[in-house]
Amino acid sequence: MKLAIETYLSPLLCGQTFSGVAALAETMNASVKGNTFAKSALETAFLDAQGKALGVPVSALLGGALSDRLPVLWTLASGDTAKDIDEGKRLLVEGRHDTFKLKIGARDLATDIRHALAIKAALGDDVSIRVDVNQAWDFTTAVQGMSQLQAGGICLVEQPIPLWDRQGLIALSQRFTLPILADEAVATSHDGYALANGGF
Repeated sequence: MKLAIETYLSPLLCGQTFSGVAALAETMNASVKGNTFAKSALETAFLDAQGKALGVPVSALLGGALSDRLPVLWTLASGDTAKDIDEGKRLLVEGRHDTFKLKIGARDLATDIRHALAIKAALGDDVSIRVDVNQAWDFTTAVQGMSQLQAGGICLVEQPIPLWDRQGLIALSQRFTLPILADEAVATSHDGYALANGGF
């Protein structure tokens, strides 16, 4: 991302005047294909600068805030079930977080499921536990894993299968009530529309 900004995007933008973020995006998109994260970073910086110049928050530039609070989840990432439970309990007592994310998929399915469900059971029903599989499962493994995670009260599964398996992701979303977050599978708005049009 840094290379794209410094090498390709900055030379296009430095010294230019833009009437708004749409004009900025048009200039970037006309000259540089892809690199959506780098472009997004520059659009965000532009909006921030514009908001500061006008003395208004970025939310006002985008039509107004929909919420006055943005909950942030905490990743319990040690991989050690007991340590992750202790950390989660501490954060709950401190009032800092009540939504947690676990990275799974690097170990065998049974170990990952035991880990996730033990943390969910220990932290309780009022706590939201989400898992990020990081594309590690094939479709069959995802069906097995998601069935157990759904039954165990896990709230969301992020990118359970490879990003290229759009049809598999759609099929999983139609098979389970457990929400699926398409992460790596959505690099552009077109990817999101394709999933939605397919029934995701």
